[in-house]
Amino acid sequence: MTSALDLTPILQWFFAFRNFCFYNNLKALSDHKCKVHSGQKTCVVTVVGEGGQLRSCGKVVMNAQALSDL
Repeated sequence: MTSALDLTPILQWFFAFRNFCFYNNLKALSDHKCKVHSGQKTCVVTVVGEGGQLRSCGKVVMNAQALSDL
């Protein structure tokens, strides 16, 4: 009588690895979309302008990543 090959550990590893990769890819995609495709942003940091007046920075950048690089 031939014994059957037990694929249970291999299948468990495969599904765990697949779920891990899917989560990481989904997170990477979400991060990318938030950073690069977030649309135009305006800096709202308060700065001291001419004559000591407080005003918002007002610099316009292309996306949230560029805003965080200021």
